[in-house]
Amino acid sequence: MKQRDEYIDVAKGLCILFVVTIHTELFGAIGTPYPVLAVPFFFFMSGFYDRPRLGFVEFLKKNWNRLLLPTLLWMVIAYIHKSILYYLGHGGFQFSISWTEPMFANGVAWFIIALFYAKLIIWGLSRLRLPVLLEGVLIFVFGWLGCMQEMPLLLDEGLSALPLYYIGKILYPLIPKLIGNRFFLILGAVAFASVTLREYPYVLVPMRDADKIMLYPIIIVIAILSFVFFLQIAYKLRNIKWLSLYGQHTFGILLTHCMFLHTFAVVINRVFPRDSALWIIAFSLAFLFTCWASFVISKLCEVYVPLLIGKTRR
Repeated sequence: MKQRDEYIDVAKGLCILFVVTIHTELFGAIGTPYPVLAVPFFFFMSGFYDRPRLGFVEFLKKNWNRLLLPTLLWMVIAYIHKSILYYLGHGGFQFSISWTEPMFANGVAWFIIALFYAKLIIWGLSRLRLPVLLEGVLIFVFGWLGCMQEMPLLLDEGLSALPLYYIGKILYPLIPKLIGNRFFLILGAVAFASVTLREYPYVLVPMRDADKIMLYPIIIVIAILSFVFFLQIAYKLRNIKWLSLYGQHTFGILLTHCMFLHTFAVVINRVFPRDSALWIIAFSLAFLFTCWASFVISKLCEVYVPLLIGKTRR
C-alpha cells in the first residue's frame, strides 16, 4: 500500500508540474502538447478517493473544509494580489467583481468548482442505487451535455469532468493490475503519443468544438489509455522522493502558483523584449522559482495555517 501511494503521489507531482508549465507564458508560446493532459488526469485521480457512503451533511462539511473554503480564501487573496499589481502599474486601485474576471484573478479555481460538481453528482447517483450500466450511461450523457452546452456557474465544466472522475473511481481497484500489463502499456503509449497530433484530452473539459463533439467516446478512450500509461511511468519513477513529496502538496501549489506567475509576467514583459533570449531565460527562471515557492507556501500553510490548504492541525 505504501508503494502504491508513492507512485500515485509521483503522478500527482508530475501533473502539478504540468499545470505550472501550462500557465507559464514561455511554454504557452512554445505550445508544448503533453502538459494539457494534466487537468483530465487530475479529475481521474480525484475519483480514486471517492467516498460515496458519507451522509449529505457530512459530504458537504468535508468538501467545504477541504475544497471550497480554501479555494474561496485564495480567490480573495489572489484578488488582493492583483489589485496591488494594478496599483503598482497604474498608480491606483481598480475594484471590480465580475465573473468575466477569471475566478477573481485565480483562474485555477474553476477546477475546484468543477470537481465539487462532479463529486456532488456522483454522490447523488450513488444514493439512487441504479444498475451499474444505467449509472454509467447517465454519467457519460451528462458529460456529453457539458461539452455541448455552455452553462452558468461552471456547471458545464463539472459535467464535462464527471466521466473522468467516475472512470477514476471505477479503475482505482484495478490500477495495480493495469500498470503491470504490457498490452495496456503499448495501447497507452500509442494513445499518449496521439496527443502530440491532436491534443484530444485537452478538449474534454469542456469540449465545445463542433468537429470534435461526435468523437467524444473515442476521446474518452484515448484519455483513459493515456492515463494508464502515465501511471505506468509514475510507477517506474516511484522512488524519486522529492517528486512524491511534491505530489503530496498539489492542492496548495495549484491555488498559489498563478500569483507568482502573474507577478513575473508583469515584470518580465516590461523589462525584456518578447521572445528574446533574455525573455526566455527570465521566464525559465520564473518557472523554476514558482515551482519551488508555491511548494514552500504549501508546506508553511500545512504547519501554520492548514485551513488554507484544506487540512486540519495534527
